[in-house]
Amino acid sequence: MFVFTTVTVVGALFAAIIAVLLAVIGVVAVRSGQRELARTSEAGLQPVWHRQLRILFGINNIVFSLLLLCIAFLCILASMTVKYVLVGIIVVLFLCSIMLVGRCMVLALRGGYKNPGRPA
Repeated sequence: MFVFTTVTVVGALFAAIIAVLLAVIGVVAVRSGQRELARTSEAGLQPVWHRQLRILFGINNIVFSLLLLCIAFLCILASMTVKYVLVGIIVVLFLCSIMLVGRCMVLALRGGYKNPGRPA
């Protein structure tokens, strides 16, 4: 079921560490975006989470960390059925990540909305 060589174990461990770091960065970014939404609501603007760049960036980091974990599992698993399922999950996560990156780019280029509490 598992193929354990030194290179695959070290690679999978490295990928897992990077994935955990990305997930932590993603959670911090989402929480920061939630605080920004609360400030926006207090300023009288309509808060919309899918237009908050930090929230989208955080979700993208979490999705990318899941993608990295799936790739690490793909390297160490030997069962072909599990590998096919993981490849399907990887494709879906990759498409979600591309969609989130595109949405982040559009929001960053557009500049979001003007916050009356901050100078332009």
